[in-house]
Amino acid sequence: MAKILILSCWDDDFDLKTVKGTPTNAYLREYLKRRGIENLFVYPSNKGEASHDTLAVKVKLLPVKRKIGKLVIPVNYFIQNLKIAGTVLKKGGNFDLVYSICSLTSLASKILSKKSGIPYAQKFSGLIFFGRYNRVNRWIFDFPTSMSLALKPDKIFVVDDGSGGAEPLLKAGVPPEKIVNLPNPLPDEIYGSNPHTPPVVGWIGRFNLLKGVQYLPSIVENLLKIHQSIRVKILGFGEYERWLKEKIPEDRVEFIEGKTYFESLKFYSEIDVYISTNVYANYTRTVLEALANGVPVVAFDVPGTRRLIKDGVNGFVVPPFDAGLFAKRVMDVLKNQERMMTAARKSVEGLPGWEERMTLELNELLKLI
Repeated sequence: MAKILILSCWDDDFDLKTVKGTPTNAYLREYLKRRGIENLFVYPSNKGEASHDTLAVKVKLLPVKRKIGKLVIPVNYFIQNLKIAGTVLKKGGNFDLVYSICSLTSLASKILSKKSGIPYAQKFSGLIFFGRYNRVNRWIFDFPTSMSLALKPDKIFVVDDGSGGAEPLLKAGVPPEKIVNLPNPLPDEIYGSNPHTPPVVGWIGRFNLLKGVQYLPSIVENLLKIHQSIRVKILGFGEYERWLKEKIPEDRVEFIEGKTYFESLKFYSEIDVYISTNVYANYTRTVLEALANGVPVVAFDVPGTRRLIKDGVNGFVVPPFDAGLFAKRVMDVLKNQERMMTAARKSVEGLPGWEERMTLELNELLKLI
């Protein structure tokens, strides 16, 4: 029986019953179990005890301070990877493959691959490159991704979220036969949506800058001014939660605590328009989920957006980062809501679901063994 060592930099996304945010890695473990493939999931954490098939590694990272926070990124990368690799080697065990599902665990994967003489696969949950920054900042922010590529994994998986997929990998010189594009899938559960009175606008995601939370206060303020009874629901969790609640008025705005992934799927049935403020890509899982439930989407015109959203058909595309126009486009959706709801559902018909996505990922992984 094959046994796979899985290295992650997150400690909260490997159980389908409890996962919040993206369920990608939880689905990975679920489908490995269905196929009878043993796996050990290793991650940095100081939370409680690990189960028989997980290993929590205690890692003490350097504190991120405002003035030198960026410089800590490469240093913490090495601290974390060396600690994880050392802990796994000390624990021992025989594996057929090491699979790094986060760029921040690539070096540990390479070390374990070399020590054990087994293949090493790397997964990126989308690719983000910071080309608009100066050379120093670009090197720091791109460091985990660049390091992962420099280690030359035997195979690279990249989730197609609109941020480029295989294209940046090919430009970096990765042989095409080593690259596997993983589609962002449609959800297993679809609840649908019907018009609400008063109308409800929804946002869902992690409260961080890559998700564009910095634009939410202005968008919400404009929406409340334009429409006298519109409601806004914001579902999420993350480091900017307190800041958001201070910036966004409570009147007609409801903050919903982060729910598990399957609980959050019901959220789309409660809204009329889904707004995506992502600043790096918009062929994202939440946009697909909204459209699948018949919820039109208004999103910033960043990479991948136009692959899903057709202006005036199933939503609107807004130039980055025009909060005023964004709010007006939400109103335009509400004026043509029923037509756009039908178009939203049709626009994702035939796209792959989790079964197809996970079959592709596992089949490609097993080719390395």
